[in-house]
Amino acid sequence: MSNITGAVMGIMIGITAVGAIVLVVIAIVQEGKTAGRGEAIKSAFTHVVSLAMLSIIIVSTMFLIQQGGRAWVFKKTQSYSYSYQSPPPVPMLFQNKVGVGQLYDCTTDCQMTDTDKTAITQWKTDYANWRDQNATGTITTNEKRDIVTALSFLIVALPLFWWFFVRTAQREAKKFHAEHGKTSTIRTVYYYIFALTGLIGVVVSGALLINTGLRTAFNIQSTTTSNTLVTPTITGMASSDLNPVDSIINCAGKCNLSDEDVTLAKQWKTDYATWQKNTTNPIQTSSTQTDLAYLLPLLLVMAPVFVYHFFRIRRETSSEASTPPPAAVI
Repeated sequence: MSNITGAVMGIMIGITAVGAIVLVVIAIVQEGKTAGRGEAIKSAFTHVVSLAMLSIIIVSTMFLIQQGGRAWVFKKTQSYSYSYQSPPPVPMLFQNKVGVGQLYDCTTDCQMTDTDKTAITQWKTDYANWRDQNATGTITTNEKRDIVTALSFLIVALPLFWWFFVRTAQREAKKFHAEHGKTSTIRTVYYYIFALTGLIGVVVSGALLINTGLRTAFNIQSTTTSNTLVTPTITGMASSDLNPVDSIINCAGKCNLSDEDVTLAKQWKTDYATWQKNTTNPIQTSSTQTDLAYLLPLLLVMAPVFVYHFFRIRRETSSEASTPPPAAVI
């Protein structure tokens, strides 16, 4: 995941852990005196589960928005896993021939051996894997796995959050307020935990977005480059030798190679030319779009989290003054 998403995930894990401890302590030390220890522990458990589920929902939603923005809106962003660390793999032909620099022309007959055709099959797999990891302007395989992971957590967390918070915690809150004329301390702390979390997210993302706007306005930094770019070599074959791929194109008809093989060979030549160019002139991506793609989702997610929790608990606690305490039972 991106650095921002990873940082938010770490913060949410810390908040969940600390919040769980605080809620349990409140249940044992304070709330148990008012509602009974059993009810207090039950309320703490409900809110701890809600805390964990909402944290998962926040991180997963933010990540999905980030990836959607990169794919459809901010198309010049730099992927967090992007780098041209290796050239596209070369089909290892000519294994039974003298020298590796020759070229099959197949002007009369098929010159490829069975070993060559097996090598082409392996090359197609290796090349597909390379494109998954190195193609620019797309969501990579690793990122697709992260998207599936985020969706999986979201699918699990949403119904659990609905059950424990929307259904159970709300019912407990109404019961507690009816019996004691106030909002429970556990519920108050829960709301303020997320109000503070949302506020920090809004402040951080807002400040960084302003920073991005000022840098763009004053043209301080317009582009960023990958700092993991290296210039590798191809073991056993000169990196400038295109003969194996050209042999696939030349021998397609005589050797009964498929149209897919020819298309892949032509695509390989394009990717290889791009890789050669990028080893001396690294791809530049829009720093502004990269910042927007990762910071806007943080703001879009954290702003509602702050607004809802802060004003909801303010409304609930402000109503305590107008609610008469329950009559004493004699």
